[in-house]
Amino acid sequence: MKNQWDDWMRLTLTGDKKAYKQLLIALQPWLMAFFTKRVPSAVVEDLVQETMITLHEKRHTYNPSQPFMPWLITIAKHRWIDYLRKIYRHQEVALDKEIEVPILDSDITISSDIIKLLQKIPAKQAEVIDLVKLKEMTIEQASQKTGYSSSLIKVMIHRGLKHLNKIVKEEKNDNI
Repeated sequence: MKNQWDDWMRLTLTGDKKAYKQLLIALQPWLMAFFTKRVPSAVVEDLVQETMITLHEKRHTYNPSQPFMPWLITIAKHRWIDYLRKIYRHQEVALDKEIEVPILDSDITISSDIIKLLQKIPAKQAEVIDLVKLKEMTIEQASQKTGYSSSLIKVMIHRGLKHLNKIVKEEKNDNI
């Protein structure tokens, strides 16, 4: 049967529509079995269809001197990998309950140290660093709050952090 698929694919490349139809009909049960072993049953049919669409769109890349099955399996595996990427990219992990983090004295000391450092750089830089890095606003949110452009916010953060780094290094050298 697989040799027949090779022949049908070769004929498909020459424009034989009957051979192409026979190939697609023959491939469907094989693709169903391929995906049934790998994904939930609810998405098997979708992946079979996506694989057939890809086969249709990429059929011109098939080399008739090579076996058809490895080429088909590669396409099916890529559709499977795309599916896995999609579901794992959007997967959320639910927490059973809120986790409480105790505030330590060292956290308060660090916070006051950060405030002292921010007072040593220009006020506008300190403001955007506070909003984006400490209060965890997005660049867009900080832009709306301050009226500065997103690009300017990024530049001010970069320059401010660079300035803070320089101050910390100087203070470290003074303490040695």
